[in-house]
Amino acid sequence: MATNAANRTNIFSFIPKSISSEVFLVWLINYLDSDSKYSQYKQSFFDNLLLKRDDKGKFVSEISINRQSNNMETVLSFHFNASDERQDILLLFIDKESKMVRPEQLDRYKWIYPNCYRYIYYKTGYVTTIEEQTVSQNQYDLVTDGMMESVL
Repeated sequence: MATNAANRTNIFSFIPKSISSEVFLVWLINYLDSDSKYSQYKQSFFDNLLLKRDDKGKFVSEISINRQSNNMETVLSFHFNASDERQDILLLFIDKESKMVRPEQLDRYKWIYPNCYRYIYYKTGYVTTIEEQTVSQNQYDLVTDGMMESVL
C-alpha cells in the first residue's frame, strides 16, 4: 500500500501492468481514506458495499489494504472506531467474464484467510445462476458492477 498522501491518491501508484477492478477499488478506498474531508463518502461506501447490515453506521478507521501478488485477492483491514479488534474482509476479484472460481478454490481462500469479517466475491462480468449459487453456498457475498455503480 502506498504510504504518503500523494501516492495514496494517485491511481498510477497501484497499476502493476494493466488497470483492473482490483486496482480501481484499492485506489478508491485509499483515496477516500486519505483526507478527513472525505469521511462521509468513505462511510457511505463502507455502509453500502462492505459492512454487514447490523454494522451499518459504525465508523471505520485504521484502514489498510494488502494486495496479493496474483492480482486476484486483496485483504482489506479496518477497525470499528470503538473497538480494538481488527476486522478483515477478503475481496476476491474475478475480472474475466467467462472465468468462474470453483467451490474448492473458494474453500481454499477461506482456509488461507480464516475468520474474516466478510468474504466478498466481486465480478465485473456476467454472473451465471450456477456461479451465484456457488458463491452463496460457500458463504461469500456477491458484489457486481451494478452494485458498485449504484454505490458510486
